[in-house]
Formats: sequence, C-alpha cells, structure tokens
Amino acid sequence: PYLELVERLLPIMPHPSLDTFFFWNSGSEAIEAAIKLARVATGRQHIIAMQGGYHGRTYGAMSVTSSKTIYSEGVFPIMPGTFTTPYPYFHQHNLPPSTPPSILTSSSLYQLHLLLTQKTSPQDTAAIIIEPFLGEGGYVQAPPEFLRGLRENCDDYGILLIVDEVQSGWGRTGRYWNVEYSGVRPDVMVMAKGLANGFPLSGVVSRKELFDKFKPGALGGTYAGNAVSCAAAVAVADVFKSEKILENVQARYVPSFLPPFFFLPFLTYHIQPPPDRTNSSPSCTKPSSPTLPSHLTSSTSAGQV
Repeated sequence: PYLELVERLLPIMPHPSLDTFFFWNSGSEAIEAAIKLARVATGRQHIIAMQGGYHGRTYGAMSVTSSKTIYSEGVFPIMPGTFTTPYPYFHQHNLPPSTPPSILTSSSLYQLHLLLTQKTSPQDTAAIIIEPFLGEGGYVQAPPEFLRGLRENCDDYGILLIVDEVQSGWGRTGRYWNVEYSGVRPDVMVMAKGLANGFPLSGVVSRKELFDKFKPGALGGTYAGNAVSCAAAVAVADVFKSEKILENVQARYVPSFLPPFFFLPFLTYHIQPPPDRTNSSPSCTKPSSPTLPSHLTSSTSAGQV
C-alpha cells in the first residue's frame, strides 16, 4: 500500500520536483520530519515561521507555532533557532481590514528582510515554514504575491520553503493543494488529516536529493507509513477520482481571495481588543455580527457554502 499511495500522489503534486515521500502518523510528526530534513539538508539550524501559524504540539512543531500560547505554556525553553515574521494579515500589522493584499505583502516581506538582516543570517537559516492558508491564526489566505516573494528569498539565499498543507490540503480550498493558487514550488510539503480520511497518516514530500542527505535509519518510526493507513489513503485517492470530489468542492467553494471583511464574522469571536482596564469589570459582551456581503446572504449561496 505504501508504494501504491506514492503512485497515486505523484501525479497530483503541485510541482514535479516533489518526488520522494516519507509517511508518518500525525501532522505534528510530519512537521518534525520536515524541520529535521531542512536542517540536515542545508547544514543550517534556524527556522523562520509565520506569526499566528499553527504546526502542532510536539516539541519542534510547537516551537514554530504561535497561534496560541497554551501549546508552549510551562514548557520553555522551546527549540532554539526559531524566529517569527508577520503573516500578510491586516490584524498582525494593525491595519484596517480593507488594506489591499499588495500593501500587506509589501509590509510582510519588508519585515522578513529585517529579520534576515538583523536576527538570523541567511547563511544560518535552513527553512521558512508557512501555512498557505493560515489556520488557527485567523483563517486567512496568503496572497499569491507573498508566497512568490518567499520563494524568491529562498532561492536567493539557499533557504528551503516548507509548505504546511495539513489543514488546507486535499481539496479543502478548491484544489488538491492550496499552494497551487500561487504557482509556487515548495521544497518540502507536509500533508495529513484528509490524506487517509481519519486513519492516522501524514506525509512529507520533497526532492530525492534532499532526502538522500539522511543516513539510513535517521528518519523512521514503529508505525510510520503503516499498511492499513496507507491502504485507506489509496482508497481516498481513488474515491476523489471516481466520485469527482474535487469538482464538487470547486462548484461550492467560496474563493479565499475575497476581501478581508469576508472573514470578519469568523474573526470577531476570536480576536477582540484587550479589555478596558479602566473599568472595574471588563466587558464580556458578545460583539454584534458584521453584515455579510450580499452575494453570500442568499439562500442559494448559503446552501453552497
């Protein structure tokens, strides 16, 4: 089943250079493997992650996670050599929701430039890791131009680009992989969740030349790529084709490139300003829901969403 799964996955990779796979059990483990691969393949140690990103709760994955403090609370020091840079999301830049993606992209790439010149030298930086569709940090689509800017920086400095598709992969945003919208080539891509439809299975895919940097036995685990989970993933891949799952998703998918105010109904309940400490009792009232765009309020659109 392991080899059958590789055969199913190869044709749907976002870039033909992604030709070598390693299967593990959970998304967090796959992130650990991706970090390990980046450090071994480049001989560098530092990892840059996005502010607000979520990658898991094991030690290394937790160290590149900043969506909440609860995951690392009480267990510091976290893995050394990790740095964060802003995601192109208006909340992280203290800008209005109407801020154009071009401005958010420019500001975020400038902050990355400062990070690479002031805190972590490119010669010490192994990888940049990103969710192309930010999950816990706000459910925000990265503008294609931002992902292309990351790719350019990685190419210029020999840094690996790790794309975390654990939450956004397998058709959840209208294509097999969210990164396809930008046309950007990942050096390493991580997948899980929908891969085996609930069976414990995750995967890391990269170029053979990078995986070949590992010594035999350096990456593995008792249940890594177990046959039952791989067989389930093969069945999932086949059903995606036979039942036209991806076409069904595309017919109902609300594009992630909507104006930022589309996401406010979700964000209002998660991101609120700090309570007013001048009052004796902080406000705990539930904020009113913003009005959705008119094309999303009809019964037809609601049914499709």
